Amino acid sequence: MKKLILSLLLIIGLFSFSSKIPKVNKKYEVKNTKSNSYKKTKIKEMEKNIEIENVLEVNKTINVEKVEPILKPSKKRKLNISGPRYRIDGNISTLPIYYTKIKKIGYYAYKSLSFLPEWKVQVSPLFDITFGPKISANLLYGLNGDNTVAKTESDKSIIIMSASLGTEVDFNYRLRDNLKMYAGIETQIGLGEKINTKSGTYYNGQIGKDNEIESYLPYTNSKIFTSLKTIYVAKVAIGFKVNDKYNVAFFGGYGKGNFGIEFGHTF
Repeated sequence: MKKLILSLLLIIGLFSFSSKIPKVNKKYEVKNTKSNSYKKTKIKEMEKNIEIENVLEVNKTINVEKVEPILKPSKKRKLNISGPRYRIDGNISTLPIYYTKIKKIGYYAYKSLSFLPEWKVQVSPLFDITFGPKISANLLYGLNGDNTVAKTESDKSIIIMSASLGTEVDFNYRLRDNLKMYAGIETQIGLGEKINTKSGTYYNGQIGKDNEIESYLPYTNSKIFTSLKTIYVAKVAIGFKVNDKYNVAFFGGYGKGNFGIEFGHTF
């Protein structure tokens, strides 16, 4: 009887032990599956976060590239223009001329009085440019030094009175507070009347072989007021300006004498 009871207990113990083992394995498998799924979800979330961060960084770089051209400051330089001021100046040129026809020395005297409004462009503290329209009244007086016959018109004493209009540009460089050196360029065009200064001329003629006569030929109006002439002026001057008011310079050119002196006052 005892043996029978022991055998039954042994059989019951074996069955109970074998039934517990798979339960433990199932729990272990559940735990493993749960941990694996948790890791996968974590990895997916991390990948999503990395993608979002990359997108944000790309957007930032794109936004920076778009903003940079807008934020660049403009480097346009404004010209400092002042004026106008007004200037009156004069030109004098007297040159001796040797007349080959009469073999005597005469001269040409050029005189000019001008008015111009001028504006100033301040390029730098030491350098500026002044410019403006210029109107001039001009007088040319030519004397051949002889009262006898002059068969060619170029040998007669004449006056040419003219008016001309053009422009002048001065390039000024400051040497001191009250002293500037300047180079000026002037161009003009105008009209003038050519006038002979004599009322007539003497003429030596000959009648036959032995008879010589001397006669006086008075000029008619067509000889005195000969014609309208077109006047062209082009000259370059180099000189000094004092206190931006007074200027004096030597010039060379055409239309107001080949060489001469110019001087003026600005107010």
